[in-house]
Order: sequence, then C-alpha cells, then structure tokens
Amino acid sequence: MTGLDNKEFQKEFENLRRLKHQNVVELLGFCNESEEVVVEYDGKTIVAEKMHTALCFEYVRNGSGCSGLDWQILYKIIKGICQGLEYLRHGLEFPVWHLDLKPANILLDNNMIPKLADFGLSRLLGDENTRKTISPIGTGGYSPPEYVDHRLITKKFDIFGLGVIIAKLMAGRERYSEIDYMTEKVFTKHVEVYCEQVKICIQIALKCMKRDRQERPTVQSIVSRLEQTEIMI
Repeated sequence: MTGLDNKEFQKEFENLRRLKHQNVVELLGFCNESEEVVVEYDGKTIVAEKMHTALCFEYVRNGSGCSGLDWQILYKIIKGICQGLEYLRHGLEFPVWHLDLKPANILLDNNMIPKLADFGLSRLLGDENTRKTISPIGTGGYSPPEYVDHRLITKKFDIFGLGVIIAKLMAGRERYSEIDYMTEKVFTKHVEVYCEQVKICIQIALKCMKRDRQERPTVQSIVSRLEQTEIMI
C-alpha cells in the first residue's frame, strides 16, 4: 500500500482485511510499534495468518526441488495460485491488484495449499483499466513489459507474473511419483493424461508472458482451462 498517508493506509488495510479465501493469506491487523515484526510498512506492523511451511519456491527448490513433488501436488499449487488471483480480481466488490506476484509472496500451509501473501503493494483500482505510476512497484523479472517500459499498470499486470511463476515451477519438474507401483497399462494412461495437463500448464504460462498484454488470458479463463483438464483424469 505504497504512497498512502495514515488515514488512507488504515482505510485500504480494512478493505484488504476483509479478504477471505483459502488461497489468500488472511490479514489480522496492524500496529505502529511491535517487538515481533511480521510484515513492516512505513513503521507499521502488519500481522498476518501464520503459515506452516516455507516460502513456495524455497520449499519446492530445496532438496530434490520440484522434481521431488508429485505432479498432483504441483498442479494443486499452480491451480491454487490461480484461484487466489481469481478471487482478488473477481470475487470482491472492488478488484484487488497484487502488483508484486512472485514466489517469495506465495506461502504454503501444512496441506501444501498455496496462499498469496504480502499485500504491501496492493491497490484497489476500481474500474480503472490502466494507471501510470512514477513510484517503483513489483519485482524485476515478474513485472510486465508495459510497466518496465512505460510504468503502466494494467489489468494484465499480475497475469504476467503468474506466467513467470508457473513457468519456473514447471521447469523444475522431472519425474512422476509412484511409477514403480504401476502396471504398464496404468502407467501408460497416467503418463498420457498428466502429460496433457503438463502441456496445458506450460501453454498457459507462455500465454501469460505474452509481450502484448491484450494477448494474455484472463485469470478466469485460466482457471476454467485448468478445470477442463481435470475432466480428463
């Protein structure tokens, strides 16, 4: 919530505190002083829902990394991130724009459910389609070209970062689990089905990273496409 005075900060924080979704970290409150800082913004401490595991990429990349994750778990993480973003965009009276979607801002609970976190840069843009800013936002590598080149914030800002995250998650996946316990027939069907789902996830990631923002999909269409792949399983 960059660039807000105390009154504006409290008003916008109250809006963000109403967020209730399994894929969004719940904000509990804030104070001006605290000995145990959870998330700090301009001298204020934001207290958030406690997570049980590490940051998304810190988790999937330690040890055996993404290759150690069952595809179903990895898919659950990908879909959960998308559903959290869909809720912010379409599940509220006024859409919330994260504006700093990156692995470090995605937490996993003890059930491997991803939750979008760190709304320090989030803004409520209302019905605006675009907005220009001179204040730096986002993180390099996850910000779209229109922002990097022209400091333009659009409705497809977060979609670009989503694509980068999915691509990085997919790039680390190398194997399926439980292969040793499958018959040849079951294994063949398993690979065919999940390979198609993997391919679609990669296609989604690439579309999200299109330089032309008009060519990027909406988060609703992404979630719908993912759900269509589940019918095949």
